[in-house]
Amino acid sequence: RDVAAKSNEMIEWLMSKGLEVYVETDAAASAPANCKLWQPKDSDVDFGIVVGGDGTLLHFANLLGEAEYYRRNSESEHHNHGRPLPPCISFGMGSLGFMSNFQVEDYRSILTSLVAASEDDKEVFITLRTRLECVVKRKSGSIEPLFSCLNECVIDKGQHPGLGKMGLLVDGKPVTTVQGDG
Repeated sequence: RDVAAKSNEMIEWLMSKGLEVYVETDAAASAPANCKLWQPKDSDVDFGIVVGGDGTLLHFANLLGEAEYYRRNSESEHHNHGRPLPPCISFGMGSLGFMSNFQVEDYRSILTSLVAASEDDKEVFITLRTRLECVVKRKSGSIEPLFSCLNECVIDKGQHPGLGKMGLLVDGKPVTTVQGDG
């Protein structure tokens, strides 16, 4: 099953229903010519569609997580209140997927139901995922770049022997300190 071919099939189908379709820069070369190129400032995106596996969904979240539009509130430079990310529908094509809710073969019926619900002002049930922003502050006081992640973050102490110690802060407020060897 070729992801690019299936994605293009979905794009053609969505456009035949009168929907505007945006694609990311990396996919634009192989996408149908009448797609629009997605830019982080495109705030009128109603929902995202991911075709692939969990890694592709994480890539989508990362694209939005790195987009300044979704990370900063334009009303205040002092607070980092991220804008809500658009909902995402994930169609699995990988061998194992924990976050892909739907099989790609069912895309027509699923997307038809979604668009109809929007037009009829009906509720759509979704799975909420938490977007986290992580920074690493070294003992020396230096701060590593901001990382954006989805649902969870793994911190590895690497090759360093002995115990690692980590302080957890949420919104700048201390929550707990954890110490461990692995």
